[in-house]
Amino acid sequence: MDVFCPTFQTCCDSLTEPCATHLFCLSELFHHACELTVTLDPEVRDAVLVLMMHIVTRFKDVSMGISNDVHMTTNKKLKMASNCDKMLNSNRYACRYGRHLEQGMLRVLDDLPDEYEEKRMMKKQLLVDG
Repeated sequence: MDVFCPTFQTCCDSLTEPCATHLFCLSELFHHACELTVTLDPEVRDAVLVLMMHIVTRFKDVSMGISNDVHMTTNKKLKMASNCDKMLNSNRYACRYGRHLEQGMLRVLDDLPDEYEEKRMMKKQLLVDG
């Protein structure tokens, strides 16, 4: 754990957009919860799977908000070209970054046993485009 915290802090510090940092933190929590799930007793495992489902829901909410901002900014860009360039580029970066994190979360879900109903539900939610 001592090695993880500085690495996590360095990754967060390197992200310039609050939304990208939010997505990164949610993704990291998801990965660690998934690692724990395999070794836990069934009664505790169920609670962790529910927590993972909440993380996925929040992740999709944040990433869909970024995606909507990109579309709205693109439409406004026709009216206010110079003011929106920086915001549009940073939102596009956060949107692309979110898609990469999402793919990583899907790969981690593949490590869970197929018998978990929550696994199927999380995969379905991650695969839905906003």
